[in-house]
Amino acid sequence: MYKLMTLGFLLITSFEISASTSNNIDVDKLISQRNYLIALNQCSSSKGFSSLLENAIKNTDKSNYRTGYAASIEEIILQSPSCFVSSAEKLSANDCKKISALYIKEPYFNPRVALNESLSRVKDFSSSCLAS
Repeated sequence: MYKLMTLGFLLITSFEISASTSNNIDVDKLISQRNYLIALNQCSSSKGFSSLLENAIKNTDKSNYRTGYAASIEEIILQSPSCFVSSAEKLSANDCKKISALYIKEPYFNPRVALNESLSRVKDFSSSCLAS
């Protein structure tokens, strides 16, 4: 019985020691989480998110920028579609159509159906420039 208790104690402490000595920090994961939170917080200022949309239109020729914008835009559409619609409404009609064509009709990360479903929940979506 004593040997079994000792073995159990050693086993428990070895797990605790191995867990506490692991100092590997996944920096890429932390950066992704930070970017996700920044994207969601963009909607605290609709002017800030409108400028992100304007930059997303200007930088469409650079694929690495476009991918980053797509990640932010798609996440906002899914998490806060009313913010996206109100910010898109502040753009010119031509820019609004570009945003729709570049990031809603041809999404990078999420199914188009999911984005459209999320947008359709917004009360004023059917009368917005994005509805066409």
